[in-house]
Amino acid sequence: MKGLRYGEWDEYPVDPLIKIAGELLKPYPEKANNLIDQAIRVAKEKIEINEYEMRAGVLAEIAVELARIDPEKALAVVKEIEEIERELDEEEDGIYSVVPDKARALGEISVELAKKNPKKALAVANKIEDYAIKANALARISLELAKISPKKASDRFNQAIKTAEKIGNYEKRAYVLSEISVELARIDPEKALSLAKKVEDYAIKANALAKIAVELAKTNPKKAKEVITQAADAANNIISDEEKAQALAEIAVKMAIIDTMNLLEKVPEKVFFMIVEDGWDAKRIREFLKNYENSGS
Repeated sequence: MKGLRYGEWDEYPVDPLIKIAGELLKPYPEKANNLIDQAIRVAKEKIEINEYEMRAGVLAEIAVELARIDPEKALAVVKEIEEIERELDEEEDGIYSVVPDKARALGEISVELAKKNPKKALAVANKIEDYAIKANALARISLELAKISPKKASDRFNQAIKTAEKIGNYEKRAYVLSEISVELARIDPEKALSLAKKVEDYAIKANALAKIAVELAKTNPKKAKEVITQAADAANNIISDEEKAQALAEIAVKMAIIDTMNLLEKVPEKVFFMIVEDGWDAKRIREFLKNYENSGS
């Protein structure tokens, strides 16, 4: 069988096989597992033996998709990537690396495992060699931990932050820290705000603060308005006019969302679902409330 090279791989996509397997898993588990095995076999057998990066990349895609339906089997696919890693260790030139592919797969697997087995999820996350992916995975696992142990969740968020701080690239580090702050806002808004404010890149900081403001609007509308104002202040410090305009536009959208959420608190329950389903904006809700109050309903 002739092996495939990069340009030819599109003729043998494996993602659809995994997605179909996901749909079949509950009603037809045997057929689903056959499709999964077929995808792995195609990745292993139809790629040139010396196409290390391609084999690892395709296996990583399979593992990522598979993580959502069978995390344990996805871990078995990662072992195939590790086998490629061992092959590469024997290469003298050291041109290739499968670390990014393995890290991406382990990140998704750890997050899915956290829903049922947080302890194992953490063990998998701690094997990730890429600081950005590891930090992101730890933050997402922390949200699952928060359901059973706020203390453990806080500890893991701290680990995620420390991991992110090791990222060498300034912009990437700022971005990952901002992502962690947004996740953290769901369980500890004050700590999330403190973290977001430390981000030095104004565009990234503005985006994080705006997202945190939306999260805060669910429980503390007054604080949410303060934070969205802080987001706008950060955006106004952006040097690039184009980036500044884009950031302010995105913040305006978040302001509208917060405004709408505040207004919805006043909407009678009997019409709430009608408003949500029809996608009313803040202006239309205001008009409705004004008419509703004037009618004395």
